[in-house]
Amino acid sequence: MQIQAKQTANGVMTVYVSGEFCQSETLPMSTRLNQLCLAARSHTLVVDLSATTSLDSFAIASLVRSFKQLAAKGAKLLLRGAIGQPRKLLTMLRIHHVIPMFDDVSFDQPSLQTAA
Repeated sequence: MQIQAKQTANGVMTVYVSGEFCQSETLPMSTRLNQLCLAARSHTLVVDLSATTSLDSFAIASLVRSFKQLAAKGAKLLLRGAIGQPRKLLTMLRIHHVIPMFDDVSFDQPSLQTAA
């Protein structure tokens, strides 16, 4: 798994996750998401899964844990671009009822920065 982060001018932090997001990556990913959000002083963190080839239950748990930790700090975590196996698993587990998921959205829109 590889992670790249980019902050937009409006303060939204986007984290691009590529490859397999599995058990061995869950703790580093959760820690990294929290660090990025705090360092950027961002209130919205978008996890772009468009290049993620697979997720497992540990990865899902890591995303939910990060969502809860960030929410406790007044920040939001959103998922974007999940396709294939990651999308099927997220949908099957109904994660979209907990963490907002978007197919392809411009996060420059102010309404999405405040969406929960």
